Amino acid sequence: MNLKIECPKCGARINLKEQVADLVAEEGRAEANRLMKEEQVKAAEAAEEKIKIAVGRAKTEIIRGFQERFAKKDLEISEIRKKLSEAQARAQEMESKLSLGSAQVQGIIAEEGLGEYLKKNLPLDLCEIEEVGQGKKGTDVIIHVHRNGTRIGAMIVDDKWSADWNRDWPEKIWGDMLRHKAQFGYIAANSSAFPNEELRAAGFGLAPCRRAGVRVWLIDRSNLAFTLAMILDGAEKLIKLAEAKAVHGAGSEVVARIQSYLTDSYELDLREKAKFLSAAVKGLNDIQKKVNVEHRRIIEALRGLWSAEAGVHRSLTGGFGEEAARQLPQIEFDKGSEN
Repeated sequence: MNLKIECPKCGARINLKEQVADLVAEEGRAEANRLMKEEQVKAAEAAEEKIKIAVGRAKTEIIRGFQERFAKKDLEISEIRKKLSEAQARAQEMESKLSLGSAQVQGIIAEEGLGEYLKKNLPLDLCEIEEVGQGKKGTDVIIHVHRNGTRIGAMIVDDKWSADWNRDWPEKIWGDMLRHKAQFGYIAANSSAFPNEELRAAGFGLAPCRRAGVRVWLIDRSNLAFTLAMILDGAEKLIKLAEAKAVHGAGSEVVARIQSYLTDSYELDLREKAKFLSAAVKGLNDIQKKVNVEHRRIIEALRGLWSAEAGVHRSLTGGFGEEAARQLPQIEFDKGSEN
């Protein structure tokens, strides 16, 4: 079939088949491009949607993970806070016990310290220490006094750590003395707990008591050396009383005079002894201070001598060499020599 036509004006022959084919091809390419662009847009949108979904899921997982971790941490923190709160409660309870029950709680420590001190410092051939123990009936420490291996008497010590005086103490100690057949009873307490200024100034004395005839000694427990001296003096008096009974008989006038002395004059004698002891201690302290001053003066003088010797050694080192100088005697100071 002939699809060629001739132009009436110019006589040119036009091939309609080719023209139609070109037009169809152009439209096909345009449609293909349009369809391809639409597919690309759809693919891009689909990919973007998938990415958004994936990102959303990842974000959700991450948030969930952090929430779980934070929840676990919160639980741990809660447990720690609970334990801390319990520890603080226990600490407050202990502090309350120490403040309200200091006489009993701290008394355990005090009793052990005094009992051990007496065991270490009292002569074993004269005194046997028996610690009763906190919370048990009776006194804290019983001192059994011996002469030639035989028990001749006893002394008891109640160790008090309270800051305030208790007027029931003397009667309680007196009852313990009768229970343990003791001749001397002592309350070892802080001076701040002494009932009056006279006793605080002296550091010892007979404890005031509402009941007549009760003779219990009050001594400053912070001065362990003086406490030891008081107890030793009491032990010596028991030994002298036992010796008098052995020689003159328990009902003799000599024994009666010793017992009267212990009742009426012993406290005055102890006060006189304490005065002389205080003066002696003061004198020894003054001597110690003077010795320390002289010691420091001598050390400084020796340091000056050492400086001079150091100059000589430097000169010898320059003239004869370090080996020759090292063989000479050196002055050395101990670390404790400055004290």
